[in-house]
Amino acid sequence: MQTTYNENMAVAVLGQLVDSTDHRIDSKYATAAIAAGDAVQIGASDTLCVKATTAVYGVAIQHPTLTMSDTTGKAAYAQGDGVSVLRAGRVWVAVDGAVAINAQAYWNVASGAFNSTSLNNFIVTGGRFVTSTAGAGLAILEIM
Repeated sequence: MQTTYNENMAVAVLGQLVDSTDHRIDSKYATAAIAAGDAVQIGASDTLCVKATTAVYGVAIQHPTLTMSDTTGKAAYAQGDGVSVLRAGRVWVAVDGAVAINAQAYWNVASGAFNSTSLNNFIVTGGRFVTSTAGAGLAILEIM
């Protein structure tokens, strides 16, 4: 049961679409749990997806029916759930360090977050940040 309430809502949550600009969303099925805001890749077949470990296909977006995980505090898709994967558009994502506007976006498998460092990370093809951060936090990622 919720016992505390914030006076103001959060500016954004992981995987939240930023606005109604043009976007393309594909539907896949999760072969394991995937949190909203995670980078995903194609799984064993074209209809499946998993959290990205070798390439980035898109970003799992927030969906109103997702439930919060008791262990991570993030909204997540369970194994077998239909996953909405953003292939083009703007989405709020977690970054593991400072990023600059227009910087190329990369996915860091180890931290489970995005950043602007190519070393040991996977490129988000067509991905760039449209907001900057001074350190770890939330940033807007645009995929074209």
